[in-house]
Amino acid sequence: MKIAISSDNHLDVNRVDVAATMEAQATWLKQQEVAHYFFLGDLFNDFTRTQSYFKELADQLPGVGFIT
Repeated sequence: MKIAISSDNHLDVNRVDVAATMEAQATWLKQQEVAHYFFLGDLFNDFTRTQSYFKELADQLPGVGFIT
């Protein structure tokens, strides 16, 4: 079983293209056949944006367990 762990991405502070980042992240997680993704915090400074991001990402990866 493969897991992925990330934290402190700060997508808003780092001014990255959120849609492109999500697409790249979903592609990478699929290619690596990750079973569980643990996110430790600080994706956006707004928790509701973080929730929305992970809901959309999870919708693209139905076989992956998300722990946020």
